[in-house]
Amino acid sequence: MKNSLHSITEKIKNFLVPHKIIAGIFVVLVLLLGITFLRSFAYYEKSVPDVIVKSKVGNIPDIEIRIMQADGNAAGGYKQITEVPDTSSYHYNETKSHCANKSTLTFNKESNNFTIEAEGTDLCFAYFDNGKTQ
Repeated sequence: MKNSLHSITEKIKNFLVPHKIIAGIFVVLVLLLGITFLRSFAYYEKSVPDVIVKSKVGNIPDIEIRIMQADGNAAGGYKQITEVPDTSSYHYNETKSHCANKSTLTFNKESNNFTIEAEGTDLCFAYFDNGKTQ
């Protein structure tokens, strides 16, 4: 085993000595290709969620919705939740709900889905208050 490893090392050494320039160019090309691949992968790889509050949107990665549920113990009287609350116990507060960049936020009571009409990036807040729809 030791002799075979030594003989392989000698063969590589005997090949590289007269071909130093070619070996150096090969190493530089491999490094450049590796760096280019890693850089392009880092810039163009995106993870965009398709599902927002149980409804599908297209390729709109710049819209965020925060669902706020009435809670007397939370600061400001609301706490952020991850899903639309049960509409038999909470109702959508259309007056308080808003989007920071003036997008239009609409809630469909039957399907518990939101529709957002936006022209660019935006952050929307959907407020739900205690009690049934008034």
